[in-house]
Amino acid sequence: MFGKRKVRPGAPLSEPGTSPFTRTAPDADGVFRAIPKEMWEGEHGTMLRELGFQPDDPSNMLPQNPGLLEARADQAHEAQKRFMAEINESLQGQLPGVTVVPWAMIPWSVWEGRVALFLTISCKMFPAEPWNMFLMPADDRSAEALGWQVHPYREIPGLKETCTKLLLELADEHQAVFEATGRRLEAGDVSALECYQHSSQSARANVIKLARYLAADLFGQQSFDRHRAVFGKNLGWD
Repeated sequence: MFGKRKVRPGAPLSEPGTSPFTRTAPDADGVFRAIPKEMWEGEHGTMLRELGFQPDDPSNMLPQNPGLLEARADQAHEAQKRFMAEINESLQGQLPGVTVVPWAMIPWSVWEGRVALFLTISCKMFPAEPWNMFLMPADDRSAEALGWQVHPYREIPGLKETCTKLLLELADEHQAVFEATGRRLEAGDVSALECYQHSSQSARANVIKLARYLAADLFGQQSFDRHRAVFGKNLGWD
């Protein structure tokens, strides 16, 4: 249930040639950038930097770069293991015998294809990160002590389909901004990046809202609120 899983991006968000965000060849240094290095020269480059962008920002890196997504997913997975060890060590000091395990509110099974690209590239989110972790009691004893349900240790029927549908709706909204940004960049309007950045931030916030809505719906608002009161600060939710 909690073993390492690969994030599978699948097809690109847009067909090749529809925007500068889709590159079929890397820059001269072998790196795929959403905005190629040549656009960072002269007046355009000055304006981009004034807007707070840099050519080698993670946000300007495309998934074609070998191992980029896998490396970020690996980092998140390792950080989750360290986090869970610390949480359970702390629990043992206060409630001996009580342990928790993470439930992925946006389930692992939806992290593929276009949904994975939307989440990892547009939103810069990975399944093992704290925003997606609902910590659930590992057994009945832990559940009694903490006050919410034992981890189900299985995928909830229908959750993948519901979650995929809702995430694709968010992806469609962001896709429209993505394509408009590409057209504006082709016309030399680098200020379009501000709109794209805002859309990415809004998309990320909406994914987090969806994740928490799903958890509260599945396990009950009371359980969700209890979990947030106990672990929200540790998870960086509050």
